[in-house]
Amino acid sequence: MPSNFIIDVRLKENDTVLQLPVLRDAGLTKLHQRTAQALQTAAGAQQAELAPPPAGSSLVHFLTQAGKYFGKDPTKWEAVGQGKVDVIEDEAAEIRTIRTTTICWGNKLSLLVSTPFYDPRLPANANDPDLDFSQAQIELNTEADWQKFTADQPWSPTTRRHNIGFLLKAKLLTGDAALQLEGAHGMWELSVNKAHHADMVEDLLEALLVQLACPDLQVVQAAAAAVWGCATSSRTRHLLTEIGAVEALLSMLQKTLTMDPPASGDVADASVGQDASSASPQQSERDQLQGFLLGALSVLLVDGACRAPLLAAEPGLASLIKLCSRLAGYSQPWQGERRTLAARTLCSCIQRDSQVRRSIITSGSLPAIMALMQKTPESESGGGDTAVRFCMAAALAGLILDEEAMEVVVQRQEAAPLFENCLSLLARTLESLEPQAQEMTDRDTAVKLAEAAGQAVWGSAYHTIATPGGIKAAHLSLLSHMALHTIENRHVPLGKVAHCLAATLATLASDAAVAQLAMQADSNIVQALLQLITTSDDDAFAGAGHVRAAAATAISFLACHPIGAKGDECMWGPYREALLEAGALRVLLEAALAPTEDDNCRKVIEKAAAVGVMYLCTVAAALDSNCLAMLAEVMGRTSQLDTTEYLMAGMWILLRTPANRALLSTAFDPKKVAGTSHKFAFRSKMKDTIGVHELTESHTTSAQPGLLSSSRRTSVDCFS
Repeated sequence: MPSNFIIDVRLKENDTVLQLPVLRDAGLTKLHQRTAQALQTAAGAQQAELAPPPAGSSLVHFLTQAGKYFGKDPTKWEAVGQGKVDVIEDEAAEIRTIRTTTICWGNKLSLLVSTPFYDPRLPANANDPDLDFSQAQIELNTEADWQKFTADQPWSPTTRRHNIGFLLKAKLLTGDAALQLEGAHGMWELSVNKAHHADMVEDLLEALLVQLACPDLQVVQAAAAAVWGCATSSRTRHLLTEIGAVEALLSMLQKTLTMDPPASGDVADASVGQDASSASPQQSERDQLQGFLLGALSVLLVDGACRAPLLAAEPGLASLIKLCSRLAGYSQPWQGERRTLAARTLCSCIQRDSQVRRSIITSGSLPAIMALMQKTPESESGGGDTAVRFCMAAALAGLILDEEAMEVVVQRQEAAPLFENCLSLLARTLESLEPQAQEMTDRDTAVKLAEAAGQAVWGSAYHTIATPGGIKAAHLSLLSHMALHTIENRHVPLGKVAHCLAATLATLASDAAVAQLAMQADSNIVQALLQLITTSDDDAFAGAGHVRAAAATAISFLACHPIGAKGDECMWGPYREALLEAGALRVLLEAALAPTEDDNCRKVIEKAAAVGVMYLCTVAAALDSNCLAMLAEVMGRTSQLDTTEYLMAGMWILLRTPANRALLSTAFDPKKVAGTSHKFAFRSKMKDTIGVHELTESHTTSAQPGLLSSSRRTSVDCFS
């Protein structure tokens, strides 16, 4: 349906403005006519023009109505002076002609339309009329001009944004710094509202990107801010990527890194202690520009399509890594803000994209990332240290989960340095959380950093095992020390860190060479693991179930060695006697019986305890009644079939010892053994097992091996 609108009209020599409606809806036109007639009838003949008729849909009608309102009716003519009378007689024809000539005057109106975005500073553009804003007014001479002018009236929001875009594009392409700044700033104003992004076209964004190479840094700042705002929508983000926004932003960022710092003052000292109030104008301008460029790039890089051109231009992300570092010539607080923003951007890319992870590794940038986690000397410390370390630890924790990427890390022999750097960062962070430590005042940030570092330690330990000599005894000692620290330091919530450390020890315990280091005489690994198994939840420590599960798994791995043995070889292990002497069997059974809120953790603890108990039973002789009773209790409680099988295998092994058989034969009588409260369904099977072992022993003592003795036949008869 055609839209109706109002036009502001004034005479050229008069400042009076009238608002004339243009009604293109037939229904509204008839309604207006009836209303006008009613008003005229009520007002009388003297007020016939009280209700002005609406302007029509043609140029002539509009000019006629507008002229009437201003007293310039183009349809009326008035005589000037006396008319001239000429009498012409034709005697031959006997005809007399009287001709009266009168001079009249009237009004001829022309319509001049004021252009809404006229700017006398903009040059004429005959090649592209959409970009020509040099004319203050345009004359409509023909009906075609009028119809073209009114066709899109009133402007829809889309039409208005398109026309504003033409104006901004015209300013951006002028080459005049002031106009370019206005155009870039206008683009930023449009970009902050995501509803405007749908009407931004590619050529307008191209004109904006050109400004990133402008010699005027203020223009570049405004353009980068506009790109930042446009990058928040998927559509404009893809358009920007297609026309080279990532490359343009990266190129300008690289230029800012080469800008000369201020000549006055000590640059080295300025990078640490100088604040923004003492920075030079050039330095502040560069810092602000870096902020806009980094912000725009960080938002673009959340999209995988935008990361591809970044890797093509800079496979090792050297510029981002450099921006994460402490640089000379930067004041506070921008030094820390710049490092934090760059670190977050780098971390986001590594965590999101496997191609980024592989590119960083193959290009040799991993050592530079690890260097960002190292301790900073007091004389060189600057803002953002904690944030940068956290982002790098979080990035590495994500990288470690990428099997293909870690294969390349192992091939490049960088797994061991990765593990050592993460371990060192975790140790320093936990040390800063000591009550007497003054280094880190933000406890919550330090806890998050410790959790990220702990995850990175856990993941990197798995791949470091593949490197001969990658894990050293000192690493194990530090791990066990930190694990005990996390469960003892109850004033800080370190449950997740304790879980990571216990899981790291479990991962390392599965390797034969590392297990040998862990079981050295001067090692305290076993004692630390046993303490971790007995930890419990409280108000200050959450996640004890996960810690117990990981620690129980570590003890079970140590008991399993040699892993992969079959048959009778499984009945011996190099560390089982030491574990048994340390009380591992009893601790595992107690852990399996201890209440655990998380059902998944309970199942893991039961299974890990069952495996460890099974292997420890191979070297266990006579056990006391409490251990046997707990073994039977766990077997009765568990609902996991494989856990029951492991426990049954361990009990079968224990029944080889006569003392255990004698005790177990009455172990289910609550009057005989303390701690047992009920009978079990497998009691008859237990008696059968005891009978078989006794039968076997009687067979081995018979005079003729291989033949059944009378005592053996008697036993069979008794248990048949």
